[in-house]
Amino acid sequence: MEFEGKRVFAGGENTIAVFSINQETGEPTLIQNAGTRGFQPRTFALDGSGSVLAVANQSSGLVRDGSRVSTVPARLALFHIQPDGKLDFTHQYDIETGGSRSLFWVGIVSLP
Repeated sequence: MEFEGKRVFAGGENTIAVFSINQETGEPTLIQNAGTRGFQPRTFALDGSGSVLAVANQSSGLVRDGSRVSTVPARLALFHIQPDGKLDFTHQYDIETGGSRSLFWVGIVSLP
């Protein structure tokens, strides 16, 4: 889609799916689609305690914001994992990728 001569995001999925698993049958049930607050979520990681999920949004993109165009940068989004397994957004970190480059990979390392 174009707006003011610029190609802007036209809609689509930039979410991470959350499932519960039936302990008796192993059957997954979708319980949430959480927006990742960026474009092209490429990878995700859990911290060692299983209480934090980090999602890496690979690319920046242009979005229509009312009557203007703004940039959503590549970013790392953090979520607290609630006791029921659903995600609660807590923070985001914008990542400078130099425009045409993308954020390729993210992992979590536990430190002593």
